[in-house]
Amino acid sequence: MTKILELRELRGDDLFTLLEIFGKLEIQDDIVEMFNGVDTTDLSVIEARGKALMVSLISKLLKNVKLVKTELNAFLAELADTTPEEIGQLSLVTYGKLVKDFVTKPELKDFFQSLSS
Repeated sequence: MTKILELRELRGDDLFTLLEIFGKLEIQDDIVEMFNGVDTTDLSVIEARGKALMVSLISKLLKNVKLVKTELNAFLAELADTTPEEIGQLSLVTYGKLVKDFVTKPELKDFFQSLSS
């Protein structure tokens, strides 16, 4: 039976790991562009751009996963209270679900919304 991994809530210190991963994926400009010229009072626009950013993030992650493999596995392991080795040994489906669970975390969405206000 496969161990069910739950991701803990994101904390302030996680920002530094995220910035390192974003830097390696070269998506800093995408994040800045997301908020360029946005009416920050219109949450529907912010949410739509946030979703577009997540799609871009996932796309760049998949294209460049080798660049961030070590950091991503270590970060997911920290969030799931396990080891990077265990994360690397997960089935493809379980690993994909874990990544999806991460990028859809409400705290991540709230973080990007807070950047725009």
